[in-house]
Amino acid sequence: MQFADSLAFLGLPGRAIEAPGNLRLSIAHVTSVPPLVCTMDGALQAHSTFVAEINAQPHLQFVQNGSELDRALESGKTAVICGLQNLPPVADLAELRKAGISFAGIAYQGINNYGSGWLNAGVGLTVRGRGAIEELLALGIVLDLSHAGHQTARDALSLNPFCGKVAATHGGCYSKYHHMRNLPDDVLIRIASLGGIVGIATRTFTLDELAPGILPFLRHLRHAINICGEDAVCIGSDAAYVNISGEAWYSAHLELAAKLDPLGTLGMRYPEHPKFLNGADRMEILWSMLKEIRVSPIPVRVMEKIFWKNFLNFFERE
Repeated sequence: MQFADSLAFLGLPGRAIEAPGNLRLSIAHVTSVPPLVCTMDGALQAHSTFVAEINAQPHLQFVQNGSELDRALESGKTAVICGLQNLPPVADLAELRKAGISFAGIAYQGINNYGSGWLNAGVGLTVRGRGAIEELLALGIVLDLSHAGHQTARDALSLNPFCGKVAATHGGCYSKYHHMRNLPDDVLIRIASLGGIVGIATRTFTLDELAPGILPFLRHLRHAINICGEDAVCIGSDAAYVNISGEAWYSAHLELAAKLDPLGTLGMRYPEHPKFLNGADRMEILWSMLKEIRVSPIPVRVMEKIFWKNFLNFFERE
């Protein structure tokens, strides 16, 4: 069985890439530019450093298109697709594409030149944002709405004509839990109707107010399948594929929360993901768990799409 993650971390966020020997992942879409980098020079430098780290790992291969992805898979390597989650205020999109950026979000948390991230649900796309999206799509860069505010996402999807790839690579369903990082049903349905994909994260604090286990993920996953269809849903764990002790994980959590959630608006809590998924084989564990479900099980043929085929088909589609 092969596995694809529409948003993974190969190593702890903000730290050097790791590719453990037991890594069970065939395709990984990763963030090669930290979301708080705010200049083009900074974005290109961060991406270049990241790609060099990928190329230094014998079991990883940086890919930019379907042909390169196929070659990586044929060689038994993990194909790594790069994206960024927040465009620099003054962005040269052609340069980003030339450097190998395949996915791009236009806003991460707050308001920027293009629209807004999830902190401002009612702030829409700007004129500059419309132009940026049109250019992204013309360049063949996937528009990733995972962090977009609700109105910014709606405005982006209403561009007429909308021609190009679109996704919400890692998140949840707002109708299942009212965390503003999750997207409303109408946005998710629209993404699916345009041939896009919706990735459900295993990150518990945006899927449920309190529950630390796997049930919130299952609720969001099943709902996404119901409203988007079995061909439009995948897993975007938003988690690190590393083998790490609880103490080191907690330390990394505090470090990340201080950077991304200093005011507590995101609601980060430890552990960010179910503890039993901690490790480089997290997708294999998740697959085994879902196969064992006896009440309203997800058919294996649908699981194969969600864990692998849907993201593969999406990225390879011309």
